[in-house]
Amino acid sequence: MSSSRLSFAFFTMTFITILYSETGSATLASTVTLTTTVAQIVCGIFLPGLTKLYSSKAILYFSQISQLIIFILLVIFFNLDLSNFTIVLLFVLNFFLGLFYAATNPIKNAIVPRIIENNVLVRANTFLATSDQTLLLIGWTLGGVLIAKLGDTILLMISFVLLTISLISLKLTNIPSDTRSLKKSKRYAVFYKTWTVLFTHPKLRTITLMDITHGFGGTVWIGAVTLAFVTEVYNLGESWWGYINAAYFTGTILGGLFIWKVANRIQNNYIKAILISSFSLAILTISYGIIPISFIGLVLVVIMGPFFQLMSISTRSYIQQEIEKEELASVFASRATLNQIIFSISIFLIGLIVDLFGAQFAYMFSGALLFISTIIGTWSFKSARIDSGKNMQKEVNT
Repeated sequence: MSSSRLSFAFFTMTFITILYSETGSATLASTVTLTTTVAQIVCGIFLPGLTKLYSSKAILYFSQISQLIIFILLVIFFNLDLSNFTIVLLFVLNFFLGLFYAATNPIKNAIVPRIIENNVLVRANTFLATSDQTLLLIGWTLGGVLIAKLGDTILLMISFVLLTISLISLKLTNIPSDTRSLKKSKRYAVFYKTWTVLFTHPKLRTITLMDITHGFGGTVWIGAVTLAFVTEVYNLGESWWGYINAAYFTGTILGGLFIWKVANRIQNNYIKAILISSFSLAILTISYGIIPISFIGLVLVVIMGPFFQLMSISTRSYIQQEIEKEELASVFASRATLNQIIFSISIFLIGLIVDLFGAQFAYMFSGALLFISTIIGTWSFKSARIDSGKNMQKEVNT
């Protein structure tokens, strides 16, 4: 299903390119990403409840087939004259494409532990994360070149083929059913319950608190802040913005390969891995903000890559192991939506910080938030372990 991510990256670049070349409006072109973000949030609001009513496989099938149909319609409309009416239709289709695409990743994360043994869970998550990062790197770096060489229509067809491959691979995968019948009286209450579990489940609550803090801190790596830092601190041009992005992807891919090698050590030490990666990212981010030397900055970003991967893979594997398999789809969907909302809010806040205090301060502020996240995680995991021990002792005494 990773091919669907590459397909979506190609489509987004094609849509933005066509709109900008035909209208000359940067605002209209940037609205493509905004529409997708809104669609992903809307999907996330309803997806946790839908996972209680329909099987994960059924949701994935519906999502993938719907995307294929939308792609066909998009190719047709892209070949028409771009009137105001056509542009509105394209944005409507883009919204629904983003809506169905947003369902893919949370469901995929929920399916993995049902088709993979626990002793290879870290390796499976590492493989998926690394392949996703590699394909995204290919998509966002080669997309522009392919549009220039092949044209937008051909790239759209390539996207269609990639999505078809994703659907075929889904068909060939044996996914155990996770459908659970609910009484009509419970079908509406379940939408509320799937959201509250992020804050009521002791172990999920810790992950959620760390997600929130990391979400506000991690926004410094969006393009606008990175560009501001490169120009303000390094006094370099836009090309170094691209080097920083390339360094990040290089680090995450190398990190994936490293984690694959040490997967057995991580397997039974998820909490330790989460806390070590969080603390390391805090130190590296503060160092990046303090040191005004571009080459050292590139090296630091590459070094961050493995810790970003370690944090992501360990957290995902920890949730997959600790939460009942029947609940995973709704948990991952709720978590993805919460992170998307936090990201959207923090974009504005971090932009305000950059305008008021500068890009260098923004990175040091981000590092401080990551350090706070580590403290929250250390304290919360320790408290949860103590509470668990007390409950076990009570059971023994009774």
